[in-house]
This record gives sequence, C-alpha cells and structure tokens, in this order.
Amino acid sequence: MRRELDQAALLDSPARQSIMSILSNLPPLPTETEPHARRDGMTASELGQRLGLHVTTVRFHVDQLVGAHLLCFHDVRLGVGRPRRHYSVDPSQLETHGNYDAAKLISEVLSDAFAHQLRTGEMVTPAQAAERWVKQFVASFGSTPSYERALSTEALIDKIAVLVDLLERWSYSLTVEPSPDQRFVDIGFPGCPLRYLADRNPEVALSLHESLLRSALTSLGAAHLEITTERDPATQEWRTRIAQPATPA
Repeated sequence: MRRELDQAALLDSPARQSIMSILSNLPPLPTETEPHARRDGMTASELGQRLGLHVTTVRFHVDQLVGAHLLCFHDVRLGVGRPRRHYSVDPSQLETHGNYDAAKLISEVLSDAFAHQLRTGEMVTPAQAAERWVKQFVASFGSTPSYERALSTEALIDKIAVLVDLLERWSYSLTVEPSPDQRFVDIGFPGCPLRYLADRNPEVALSLHESLLRSALTSLGAAHLEITTERDPATQEWRTRIAQPATPA
C-alpha cells in the first residue's frame, strides 16, 4: 500500500508522467518510425531529446522512478568507454488486463461460437470461431499509435509489432526473428495458451492458432500475408513464419 502511494505521488509530476507514457508506449519490436523497442527502452539522453529536457533533469526523474519500481534499467556497452544506461518500464507496471490463461482463451472463443450457432443454427468451425472472437477483441482493444501506424503502412515489421502486442495480451510467450530484408518474420512460441489442446487435439489447436494470427493480421490490413506453422517434434513448440507473398517471376 505504501509503495502504491509513493508511486502515485511521483506521477503527480508532468515530466515523470511523460517519461512513463513514452516508455510504456514503445512498440514490442523496433519499427521504421520507432527504432526503440519496449524491452530495450531508451537512454536519459534520448528521453531528454523527446521531452526537450536537459539530460541531468531526466536522470533526476528516472532515478526516482527506478527507486519506486516503476522503471528498471540495464547497461549496454558499445565499444570502448562507459556503457549506456537504458531505462524501460518495469514489467509489473505494463498493462495486463487483457492477459488470458489457456482455459479463458479457449472457453471464450468456443462459447462465442456456440452462442452464434444457437442463435442462427449455422455450424461454426474452429477457424470461424477464432475469427469472430478476434474481431470482438480488437474492437474492444481500442486505437493506439502503433495500431494506427500499422493500418497506414505496408511495412511488415509495423504490422508484426502490433501482432506481437496482441499475442502477449493473449498469454503467448514468443521469440521474433525478422529476416534481414524484412520479407518474412519467424515467430517461435515457447509458451502457448493452446499447448494443452495441441497435445490432445493438434488439428483443432493448430486451426485455432493460425486463425487467431490470420484474423489479427486481417484487422491490421494484412490479410495478404502468408502464414505457415510447423511443430518441432523434439520440443513440441510451434514455429510460425509470416511472409510477404512471393512475387511472380
């Protein structure tokens, strides 16, 4: 309780509010318009340039935010000299209201499908159920700068950044590896809310998984992207490649 009061008092400062806002709204992955990723954070100098504040003033504010467990930091060494200190939002402070455990995710997708079937008499496939649920979720997700940017660009990495944000809200843990030319992105899923279902009924689980991805990309204006998923026989981990369509020869 005491910590929460201290945090609230610190955030009375407009400068500290702005610092928290900038770092909280960094995309999950670097994009063409925002080179800083949420996990990497920014230096005091970079924050100062965004805010129009002297770096010493920024350091004063971030030190207090770190002390209140609102920010954390890590040092990055680039060649000779002192390492650069990067500040990022403490993971405990990031928005978690949308996180889903496996049971909640599957039950919401399927219950929505059954309700539609009862109302209309139409049979609903797992893929259709996922599509309906994603549309409702994205509508409630609301507009964000990264979402608007993804809608207004054809850049694959901007769309993947918002997709990663959605997947993390659905309790996926993942790794992301863009190709050097950014024509495709490989996503590994060491943690997946559909893992148990995949063990019991892999075809249904895979259909749900790819439909969640497809529907999310469609909401971002990227229905044309190609999705292929394989399951590692050793780890049983899914790995999905999302790629620009091959250009005709």
